[in-house]
Amino acid sequence: MTMDIHNIDKLHPWEALLKKIVLMQLGNIKGKRVLDFGSGTGFTANYFAQDNEVVAIEPSSETVKDRYCDYEYQQIIGSIDILKKLENETFDIILCHNVLEYADGSSVE
Repeated sequence: MTMDIHNIDKLHPWEALLKKIVLMQLGNIKGKRVLDFGSGTGFTANYFAQDNEVVAIEPSSETVKDRYCDYEYQQIIGSIDILKKLENETFDIILCHNVLEYADGSSVE
């Protein structure tokens, strides 16, 4: 499977490998509603926004400043509390990868 992932060479090698693995496992997703929680710089959200409706949530406003946005997707700046405001069962796919190592354990209920 060939993936058209522009700018992947700008990522750290470990991050590029992780992205390639995640994208290969998910396969060719089209026409879905996707939530990318902990979207970081928006690489994954941008990739899936080519053929899907994507909502990306990232707590760091600094990280979002230089996000990938070649394709249109909704970017929300906020924490896990934002999830409580979203309507239940409105996404076909929820991505939350490379996030737990950044989570503050004190915010978990």
